[in-house]
Amino acid sequence: MPDTVRIAAVDMGSNTTRLVVADVHRADDGTLTHDVVLRRSTVTRLAEGVDRRGILLPEPITRVRNALVEFRRLAREHGAVFVLATATSAVRDADNGEAFLGEVEHGFGFRAQLLDGTEEAEATWAGVTSDPATAARAAVAHGLLVDVGGGSTEVVLTEHGRITDRHSFQLGSVRLTERFLADAGDPPSADAIEAARASVRAELVDRFEHPGAVELPIAVAGTATTVSAILVGRAEYAPELVHGYRFTAAQLEDVIARLAGMPLEQRRGVVGLEPARAGVIVGGLLVLAEVLAHFGIDEVETSEFDILDGIALMAGRIALDEGIDEMPQPFGRTVC
Repeated sequence: MPDTVRIAAVDMGSNTTRLVVADVHRADDGTLTHDVVLRRSTVTRLAEGVDRRGILLPEPITRVRNALVEFRRLAREHGAVFVLATATSAVRDADNGEAFLGEVEHGFGFRAQLLDGTEEAEATWAGVTSDPATAARAAVAHGLLVDVGGGSTEVVLTEHGRITDRHSFQLGSVRLTERFLADAGDPPSADAIEAARASVRAELVDRFEHPGAVELPIAVAGTATTVSAILVGRAEYAPELVHGYRFTAAQLEDVIARLAGMPLEQRRGVVGLEPARAGVIVGGLLVLAEVLAHFGIDEVETSEFDILDGIALMAGRIALDEGIDEMPQPFGRTVC
């Protein structure tokens, strides 16, 4: 049985669609590790309108399809023999979510899988701890992992490297923006921002009424890494600087005040902020700030390892277990 396979993993998130091509290795004890060959990301905002309409809309679907066309080409060019494409909050909440996943399998020849909130949290933790240095620190600490996505936010509590509690909140950068900020002026009003914060606080108190002490707080995904990128101040995104970067709750509040006080067009020009993310970044930052406040966290670090790395490990296990050695051809053109 082969012990190494080159796979591709696709995360069809609520705000971004991302690709990683990686070599996944299986040790004699069954442990999986991976070496990244290529990463790509594009803002597709699949969750646009889902909170209000309950379906995936045609334009977001088209944006994701266009990204998948490019990602399939890159996966083939780099020798991947299997592609696992996962979906999360936006597809979970959409009445046409299953049909969308079927079209992804039919039109691209990918294996498509919908992750529930628990699976999403576990895959994210597996991805974060695929970094050996992080795994070593997590093994001796009480940890908290927060993943602010477009449609949902995952909070994971850990002890000595193992998950002890987890929850997926129906809170995210796209969802909070559509609920509270989209029609609140440009820039959004202070009342709208406070209403958004209050909604997040209420859900956190309801689920984690008595938060314990946290020794190792880690934040992943675009909202958190954008804060680090803005504070780093590089015109081009520098993952080697963002990974492990630490910022304080006070610095986060400063970034919120700065961005929330700008009109959207001016926000698009902020160094470190991807222009396509400018319309929803404030909503995501409010979620992150309230999570830190609720758990009494003064400083958090960002990780470049996240759910996409966890999906890569899942893809590698499937390909190795099933002996997959060639990427299948699509069954036909997608019509979704």
